[in-house]
Amino acid sequence: MTLEQISVIRGNRDAAISQFLGSPGLSFFAVVDAASFETEYEILEALNSAFRLPAYFGWNWDALYDCLSDLDWVMADRYLLLIENSDRLDIQGSPDHSKFFAVLREVVKAWDPSRFAPGRRRAEFAVILDWGSEPLARVEQALGELGIEVAEA
Repeated sequence: MTLEQISVIRGNRDAAISQFLGSPGLSFFAVVDAASFETEYEILEALNSAFRLPAYFGWNWDALYDCLSDLDWVMADRYLLLIENSDRLDIQGSPDHSKFFAVLREVVKAWDPSRFAPGRRRAEFAVILDWGSEPLARVEQALGELGIEVAEA
């Protein structure tokens, strides 16, 4: 799994999860269920719980980016966000869903090792979309319009 990409899993997600988390070092694994993502608040609440965001979290998209691109309160060598029921997200029809993915795109870029300043803690951040029966073409097109390259893991 390359870190510039958000990976889509169909079927056996355990192999992809093990591949990412199996390296030596500390791992942080967060799981959110997209089936409950109707509004911005529901998305932010799920991520707040999953990542144990700090008290200063500002409950908006910019604050989510700031927290997820930092994660100093959860020291790890790799961070993995698994989004269950991803095929229920309406990326093209919901501004909240498309903004969520735009934020994820920027967070993944922020953790790209080539962008780290010398001396800064290096860690990996990846997102796995647990995709159900919906055709992948729909998500590839929608995420492509947001500038996100999708890899099938």
